[in-house]
Amino acid sequence: MSTQKEPDRSNFPGGVGELRGRMESLFPPYLAELHRLCQMPEEFERRFWVCHVQVLVQKVKADYNNYEFETLKANLMGKMTETMLNVAWQATGQQPMAHTTHLQACVCVYPTGRIHPGLLGDFSQQYGAILIHVEKFEAITQRLEDEIMRGKILPESEDEIPKLIYKLALKPPENLPGQQS
Repeated sequence: MSTQKEPDRSNFPGGVGELRGRMESLFPPYLAELHRLCQMPEEFERRFWVCHVQVLVQKVKADYNNYEFETLKANLMGKMTETMLNVAWQATGQQPMAHTTHLQACVCVYPTGRIHPGLLGDFSQQYGAILIHVEKFEAITQRLEDEIMRGKILPESEDEIPKLIYKLALKPPENLPGQQS
């Protein structure tokens, strides 16, 4: 035998009104959560492409660090050779040679989508390549990540990411608040 008390049928219209009031109060948060749930696939796709950009940045930075180390070794060897030659020139009474400029590593971004380390001021590079410092490269990729997360840009393939970086490198940076254009 059940111990539950059966609800009074005379109070049924009041119970329905109370239930309707509670349902209406739950409706706005429910719609907000439903809207957020519908946006999750878009956000997931954006985060997916941002991860690809971050992997590319890590690869380029690793290549750049190795290249920069080799550049520093070349600068050291050049300086040592220059010093020895100047000592020899001075010993023979001749004019010492002028100081050479140091090699500076940079990142080369090509319109074809190729990105690799290079030397600043190296004009033997392919036409259209942009030579930039690694810090500027990181700033450009951060701008790309921001635009992907805002939905302004959405790559269609992994190969498109370096080309998007090239296009952003050609654009001047957007004005910050408080700056005049």
